[in-house]
Amino acid sequence: MIAVWGALVVVGFALIFSPHFPEGFSTDPGTGGGGALGDALYLSLVNLTSLGYGDIVPTASLLRFLGPLETLLGLGLLTASISWILLLYRVLSDHRSLAHEISLLADAEDATGIALTEIQPDVAARILADLTSKAVAARDDLAHSPIAYYFRPRDPRHALPLLLPRLIDVVDQCSQPDRAPALRLQAGMLREALEDLLDTVAEDFLDATPGDTAGTLEAYRRDHMWESRPPEPTRR
Repeated sequence: MIAVWGALVVVGFALIFSPHFPEGFSTDPGTGGGGALGDALYLSLVNLTSLGYGDIVPTASLLRFLGPLETLLGLGLLTASISWILLLYRVLSDHRSLAHEISLLADAEDATGIALTEIQPDVAARILADLTSKAVAARDDLAHSPIAYYFRPRDPRHALPLLLPRLIDVVDQCSQPDRAPALRLQAGMLREALEDLLDTVAEDFLDATPGDTAGTLEAYRRDHMWESRPPEPTRR
């Protein structure tokens, strides 16, 4: 999108410059020759990138002010590009952090044989609270930076489509009527956060029905080219 804006600025200023070639500009001998529009595009690109070669210099008063104005726009686009890249990096890091934490939880349960529901309810609730915050952030990130959806991690430990079913299973286990109230409440909050995340994925990126968790997860996994399902969790 930023590249498109840059191209539009270059073309727009070139269209302003071209009617004034050659009489409105002082051109060094041996330069130019690209025609009015070609020279105008060249000058506009030089101005936008703030290179300042000086081989084509405006002589008319108004044209002399347009060059610095275009350079300011170019610097603004450069700043926006850097900010966008940094934002995208943070968004991808948030998604991978959520996926990796789910992976660590699943691996720890499998390695120790201890389910989250078997530890102190307040400790388990804090773990679910942290996952809830990350799920909410992941949903908000997709809403504000949708391009992040199209980045597919290579490591399955960072792949949300593979790991969300395991987390949903944990939520189901923590929501059983015999669990401590604090744990059931936090599990309910995490369930709502995951449903919001999956509904956003279904509505904005997939041809899936919001509210259909299984269908959305299947389409999400397929869209990110994960051909195999994660191992089925052990029911406790």
